[in-house]
Amino acid sequence: MSSFALHHIRTRAGKRTLYRTIRRALRPRGRLVIVECHPAARRALARGQFEAWNAHLRRAYSARQARSLMNAWAKEDVYVPLDAELALLRGARFNVELLWRKGAFAVLLAS
Repeated sequence: MSSFALHHIRTRAGKRTLYRTIRRALRPRGRLVIVECHPAARRALARGQFEAWNAHLRRAYSARQARSLMNAWAKEDVYVPLDAELALLRGARFNVELLWRKGAFAVLLAS
């Protein structure tokens, strides 16, 4: 299970290597569940998704604090669009299902 950690892997090549390693390590019928931010590939849609995320943060933080969090995360996080993430997982020989999606966030089941 990975929940909001894979965005710390800086490159797609690094993710590809990780997914191949996980695939080899899983027992038969093993599953990998991923909960992560996967914005749209189209910039206009992704911008709207991040604006919605920022609005969500403003429910708990001031506008300044929410903006500060988003700016800090933008410096350290790498968000891969959903289609690219699915391709990386399938390239590691996973069968992948999209279990849930809301805005930029998704839950994936890879087996």
